Amino acid sequence: MNEMLDLHLGKRLRWRRKILGLSQTNLADMIGVRFQQIQKYEAATNRLSAARLWHLAGALGVDVQFFFEGWIDAQGAGARRDASQQASAASEQQGGELQSQAA
Repeated sequence: MNEMLDLHLGKRLRWRRKILGLSQTNLADMIGVRFQQIQKYEAATNRLSAARLWHLAGALGVDVQFFFEGWIDAQGAGARRDASQQASAASEQQGGELQSQAA
């Protein structure tokens, strides 16, 4: 799942950079890295730290949340479903244990 999130962040980064008409070099200069680093972020070869994401958001004129748009909707529903299923299974297991103790 982490790799999928890294790819999503890279795609959002590339999309916003292109919308603004910035080259990788332009963006790299704005945040103090080399253009190769921007390439690696966009390709998800290198992970974005929270601090780097914060700097990129500022340089691109967006909130940090921008990078997660689309991801949260797609992944949130699955995560909620998984958590609900796990809670149900735990509840059923507890119920079974209580019944066997009462007998």
